[in-house]
Amino acid sequence: MFRVGFLGTAVQIAPWRKALQILPDVEEGPVFRVDDLQPDPHLLDAFFDEVDIVAVAGKPGVRSLLIQEALKRGKGVFTRWPPALSLLEWNRLVQLAEEADIDPIISQPLRFHPRLEGWNKQARLLIHHWDMPDREGPFPWMAILGMTLDLYLYLTGGRYLRSFDVTVYRRHQAIPDALAMNLRFQNGAYVQGFLRRSSAGEKHTLVIDGPEHLETWQLTPCVNEAEGFSYEEGTLMLPALAVREFAHYLECWSRGQESGILCREGLPLMRMLEQLMAKIRW
Repeated sequence: MFRVGFLGTAVQIAPWRKALQILPDVEEGPVFRVDDLQPDPHLLDAFFDEVDIVAVAGKPGVRSLLIQEALKRGKGVFTRWPPALSLLEWNRLVQLAEEADIDPIISQPLRFHPRLEGWNKQARLLIHHWDMPDREGPFPWMAILGMTLDLYLYLTGGRYLRSFDVTVYRRHQAIPDALAMNLRFQNGAYVQGFLRRSSAGEKHTLVIDGPEHLETWQLTPCVNEAEGFSYEEGTLMLPALAVREFAHYLECWSRGQESGILCREGLPLMRMLEQLMAKIRW
């Protein structure tokens, strides 16, 4: 039996808490809501004393600090993407993880989509179209791009970009409404991606080269009645996939096995993300 604590808001951690319902050997620990960039150190000490594993959500700007505090105390860490907002911060996390001999696991729930789980090939061509439900306030382009790039790396086996171009579409706002990308990876794989904020709901399509011909996959969330989890419309966290991912992580952790994307393995993804974000901000 081990205890899992949560850092974040009720909405952010809801899928992770649901995962605990299907794991009898895991006890739900405290929830620490992080509302500012400098959490009270005494309250954090009390929180960490009660848990073995920490699931980190919270605001992206404070996530790196929370992970560092968990590593200093020898706690297992599972964190939402991105664990850090810059390559410099990420390198600090990797160094601290090596010193603590604990590697944080980065959440990428799209890998747990039934269409994608267990993928072991290297696609040469991907055409990706994702209409995402729009939302009030800042649109999380960095998180979305991180999830999207990880999908491309996962399916193509790419490690770094040989060349790329990004076209940014804006109407009357500073924040992009859509992105069109052409990416060529070092292994020759080519990806064409189009991401768009949409008021008409979510549509998620992937065209991939199969063994004999191009295949079209619909990744739009749907109800998974077999597992009793449903995808919530109008969200970007893909809750049902997040439930499956976190349950898998905890099962592996209980057996002493690594599962998921290790923090040090995410460095190539962060390098690519910084390249693309520099183009978008421009």
